[in-house]
Amino acid sequence: MVQTNAFVPVVSDFLSEVSLGDPRIHGSLAVFPLLSKRDPVRDYLVLEEAIAQKLVTVTERKGSATVPELELENRSDQDVLLLDGEMLVGGRQDRILAISLLAGAKSTLTVPVACCEAGRWRTMRRGDLFESADWHGHSRMRAEMSKQVSLHLACSGRAATDQSALWVEQARSQQAHDVDSPTAGMRDVYDSLKESLEKQLDTFKPEANQVGALVMSAGKVVGLDAFDQAATYGKLHARLARGYGLDALELEGRKPVEPKREAAEEFLRLVAGARDQVFPTVGLGEQHRVENGGVTGSALAVESKVIHLSAFASDEVDPRARDEEPESHPIIRQRSRRPRAF
Repeated sequence: MVQTNAFVPVVSDFLSEVSLGDPRIHGSLAVFPLLSKRDPVRDYLVLEEAIAQKLVTVTERKGSATVPELELENRSDQDVLLLDGEMLVGGRQDRILAISLLAGAKSTLTVPVACCEAGRWRTMRRGDLFESADWHGHSRMRAEMSKQVSLHLACSGRAATDQSALWVEQARSQQAHDVDSPTAGMRDVYDSLKESLEKQLDTFKPEANQVGALVMSAGKVVGLDAFDQAATYGKLHARLARGYGLDALELEGRKPVEPKREAAEEFLRLVAGARDQVFPTVGLGEQHRVENGGVTGSALAVESKVIHLSAFASDEVDPRARDEEPESHPIIRQRSRRPRAF
């Protein structure tokens, strides 16, 4: 069942308790801390720590592995948070999570994902098992995926993506960073730029009471991520910063543009005032899809309280991305030669 609201009270209530800190700047990248002293919604683990503690396993679907779905088993007595854009490496090919979700204690779920390694469909050292990467999907890909998921949910009630469009964006990113991956994998892009991403990260240490971040690049808003508690953001800060930082590295060498606080405040107003469609979701709680002109995003809420909010400036386009038709790039051509895995 889908419930449509004139605005997003859950999201606006959440943002009403969030304040905008002073920006930290590295090159073209500016990060405004999102600060709040609100009480946490509930206690949970994040996926990375749950896998490290051997409390959760993520695998290919048993007996019928498919690209857009993985199987998660939570054996712990705690809920586990997974984020949209979270990269999972291993299995038959690396994947990216399509939505944020909260896996309840002692539960098994089928989770929606997309491929981020177009040239591989075979198991490696760990077989069908996945690990959570220490980097996050870049903001362009997350924004594209967010729009697609909202569209599919509205049309079919399924949190699906347009895999071909995501492959095009992945190829664009690999081309922009001059990375030649033998499996057309985003993992190789992050590995090749690790030193530059870590230099960025040194600038953006989390502050006290920081529950999220609003990110600008070259003076324009890219997006934001925010959580119900500072402890969660502290655990996820580095991986999220690497995801936003990847896109910003494309703009290195450009004349610096001072980030304007007014633009950040206006983006928060747009998110808070967006229209809302509420959908049942995998795991606990519900999905709130946030759409408002140039804004696309979502919020995972439990009992009408936001656990995770992500939102992106959907009209952000770098003209250099159109200099070459993506379909002419060898990474995209390679896509047509990979075995079909659907």
